[in-house]
Amino acid sequence: MLPLLPIPNLNATCSRYLNALKPLLNDKQYSNTAQIVENFKNGNGRQLNQRLLKVSESLTNTSYIAGKLTDTLKLVDWRRRDFTLSIRLFYA
Repeated sequence: MLPLLPIPNLNATCSRYLNALKPLLNDKQYSNTAQIVENFKNGNGRQLNQRLLKVSESLTNTSYIAGKLTDTLKLVDWRRRDFTLSIRLFYA
């Protein structure tokens, strides 16, 4: 059995996000985005991260993303030929 996936660190995730955006944005856009990320990190992000940590602690044999992924896959009508499912999971 594979080990459970750890919850990514919120600060590290936000930093990686900003680093990925830096080459794509001008200085004003980057500054605005950095402020939004900082507000998220200190507000809703902290609360959501705590909730995710609590959910993860209660799981013993599955990942914190498996339940939502399974729920999503149940909604898919696999008989449709034109449906494309693209799931990209990145771990650092």
